[in-house]
Amino acid sequence: VAFQRFGPYHKARLRCAASYIPVVGLELGTLDDYTWQYEPGVGGVRTVTAFPGEDPNLISARRSRARLGELISELNPSAVAVPGWGQRSALSLFQCAKRAGVPTILMSDSTFHDSRRRPLIEVLPSLRKASNHRLLSS
Repeated sequence: VAFQRFGPYHKARLRCAASYIPVVGLELGTLDDYTWQYEPGVGGVRTVTAFPGEDPNLISARRSRARLGELISELNPSAVAVPGWGQRSALSLFQCAKRAGVPTILMSDSTFHDSRRRPLIEVLPSLRKASNHRLLSS
C-alpha cells in the first residue's frame, strides 16, 4: 500500500490492514508540503521508503520509474494500492506495476471541491450491471 508520505491517518490505516492481511507500506518520499512532523516507520508494519529525504514528485519520471520498478521486483507484491493519479510518483508506480503484471488498486480521495454526492446516480451503474447479469444468465 503506497502513500506519498505516512501521516497519522495513513499509519492507522496500514496498522488496521496489517491486522487482516500481510501488508508492506510503501512511502514514496519523506518531504512534501504536509504540516505533520515526519516520524519514520509504522509500528508492526514493514515499511519501505522509495526516496528518503526527497519529495517524490520533484524527481524525474525516469528516475522514479527506475526506483519504483526495482522496489516492485524486490517486494514481489500480489497487488499494489496506488495513491491516486494526480501526482507524478503515483503515475510512475502505476506504470511500473502494470509493466510488471501486478494488479493495481487505485485509491482516490474525495475533496471539498468535488461535486455534491448523488446516491441515486451512484447506484444506477450497479443496477444496470445487475440487470445485464440477469439477462445473460436467463
